[in-house]
Order: sequence, then C-alpha cells, then structure tokens
Amino acid sequence: MLTRRKHDFDCRITPLGGPTLLIEIDDLCVLVDPVLGDSPECVPPVCATGQELASAFGAEGDHLAEALEDGIDCVLVTDPDHLDQAGLAFALRAPTLMAGGDGQLPGAPRRAFEENAEAVVSDTVLIWAVTPSGAAEEAWISGFWINAEACAIHIAGDRTTAGMVREYATAMGPLWAAVVRSGAVRDIWEEAPGRHRASDGGGDNGAVEAEPALTAAGLAEAACALGVPVIVFAHPDAGDRSARVGAAARRAFEQAGIGHALVELRPGEPVEVGMGEGQVDPTGRRVPDKLVGARGAFSSVG
Repeated sequence: MLTRRKHDFDCRITPLGGPTLLIEIDDLCVLVDPVLGDSPECVPPVCATGQELASAFGAEGDHLAEALEDGIDCVLVTDPDHLDQAGLAFALRAPTLMAGGDGQLPGAPRRAFEENAEAVVSDTVLIWAVTPSGAAEEAWISGFWINAEACAIHIAGDRTTAGMVREYATAMGPLWAAVVRSGAVRDIWEEAPGRHRASDGGGDNGAVEAEPALTAAGLAEAACALGVPVIVFAHPDAGDRSARVGAAARRAFEQAGIGHALVELRPGEPVEVGMGEGQVDPTGRRVPDKLVGARGAFSSVG
C-alpha cells in the first residue's frame, strides 16, 4: 500500500547555498551539509518555525518555509570539513545523523563506522552509505544512497570519482536522480600554473583544497554508468567558478548525447523529480543506443 503524501511530487531538491542541500522525499526533510555561520548564535532554536529555519539558511521562497515547517528529519554530512560551527551544532541535534568521510565530526563523540553505514529514517525511507572498495577497512564514506517509496537518489560527496560510480552502480540498483555539487567537479581554469582552489564550504576561509578528482567528462561518464538518471548539478552560488564548471558539464553531457539528463540549480531553485505534471520525469527519456553498452547492469529506463 502506498503511503498518502501531502505533496504531489515524489521528490524535491533545493540547493540552499554553499554545500547545503534540502531534499524532500516521502514527506521527510533531509538536509545535506548544513552551513549556518561560525557563531553559536547562528543556530536556530529547536522550536524554530519553517520561515525561521529558511531565514537561518539564507534561503528564500515560500516552498522552503512550508517544507521546513515540520523541521528536519535527517542530516547527512558528506564531508565534515563542509560544516561550520553552527552547522555542526545543528547537525548534532538532528533526529537522524549520518556522516561521510571518516565519519567523525569535530568536537563530537567518536562514531562507530556502523553508525554511519545505514539509517532507517521512516517506514518508507532507508539511507545507505556509499563506500568504494576497501572502505570497510579504511572507514571511508564517499556519499549516500536514499531509497524511498517514491524513488531512489544518490548524493555524491566531493571526492567521488567516475571509477567509484562504475564500481557501485551495479550493486546499488536503479535510481531516479543523482545530486552532485559543482564544487566536486574540476575547474580546468584552476589547473593553470599558479592557480589553486579555495574552500567553498565550511572550514578556514581561503584554505587550499585538493583539486576534485571528477572532471565534467567524468561526470557524464558516471551518469552513463548509473543508467542516465536525472543529474542534479547544484551550484553553491552564481559566481564565475560555478559558471565555468556548469558550461563544461553542459558540453560534456551534450557530447555524450545525454544533455537532457543534466539539471542545473542555483541557491533557492528547486527541481521536482517524478512522473507528475511539471516534474522532471526520470523514466520517460530515451537512452541513446550507443550508451547501452556503457550502462552495465542497467539495460532499460522506465
């Protein structure tokens, strides 16, 4: 029996700026990598209204205030380095918390690997950690897989590679959407001599980070490995880096013949994924014949 949902969409994904994402699925609110500020005063009160929560994240839009009215059901941290002080405090009080990377959060009690490996958020929503080969020993989590009654979604961490995606695509099963932040994709301009990449999310301002392993072409390759679902490409802002990486991703997807699969979003812009009117339908798209052999176990779409 299907659960009666208060929304007419299967899933809605909204970037909130920086690395932060809001995912509404099966009437639950899943927050990814909350960034709120470096002061404890930035943490919204436990009894905050939906509008107060939206304002705390610097987000605008009536749909966000409505979505957040019942609070956050789960927080996913793809990389502890993304969090600032207030974001960490907010994450630690979430009803369900899963942490990626090595699974440890600054200033918090040590978490066993199993605590981050799987979470039953509701009767219809199960979240798994995604780990590349050998990660069971190294306790490294590269992203999360949300399996719900409505659909399945992959949340990629910043260190995700095309090779990782190929590796777990056949094991995890078909999905409707994969969410990738543009900060996880290499900016060719930054590879020029004398250039380096500054931190996008939490942590020290201007701190130099390792260049992302995923290229725009690698992202298109990963999309093919996953069976060409909707690829939600979330930008942290409207800056020059976002524009360059977005343009590179569009070129790569068009060259691969899957331009229809890429959906770019900027802070506050939502996309509804599902088969209802006005939604991005993940099952009704034709996959080019030349890609069938590259899609591993996924032999059909919809």
